[in-house]
Amino acid sequence: SDDFEQARGRIGIPLTLESTTLLLSGEGGYSSDELPVERSYSLGGFFNISGFAQNSMVADNYWVGRAMLFHRFVRSGSALFNLGGYVGGTFEYASLRTEIQDVGDFPNIVAGSTFVGFDTPLLPLYLGFGLNNESEYSFYLALGRIARER
Repeated sequence: SDDFEQARGRIGIPLTLESTTLLLSGEGGYSSDELPVERSYSLGGFFNISGFAQNSMVADNYWVGRAMLFHRFVRSGSALFNLGGYVGGTFEYASLRTEIQDVGDFPNIVAGSTFVGFDTPLLPLYLGFGLNNESEYSFYLALGRIARER
C-alpha cells in the first residue's frame, strides 16, 4: 500500500568543557498502521542501540535516548590536518515497536558502548565495543563522523 504516513525527528545538545564533551540526544520515528515492511526504520549498531549489528533491528515506531561522553586526549596536526585521539562511552535507552509479527516489539532496550577514536586526514576512525540487555554484543570498526543521517 502507498497510503501511509511517516515522520522522524532528532535533537541533540552538546555540552563541552575544555577537552570533554557530553552529547545528549534523542530521536524517534512514527509510522501509520499501513506501513509497508520495506519502509520500516532500520536501527542497531555503533552509537545506534549498541550491541546489535548495524541495521539489524526494524521498527514501525521507535524512540532512542542517548548520552555520549568523550574526552579528547591527543591534539596535534597542522592548519590543514587537525589530528586527535578520543576515548569515550555511550548509554542508550530505546523502545522499538513493530506490526511485523515475526519480529515483535522491544519495549525496553538498555545499551552502551566504549570506544577510542582517532582523527585521520580523511575521516575519524573508531574502535569500539557495545552491549545491551538483550544479551547482544558487538565489536566495531567504523570510519566516519559520529553524527550522520541514517
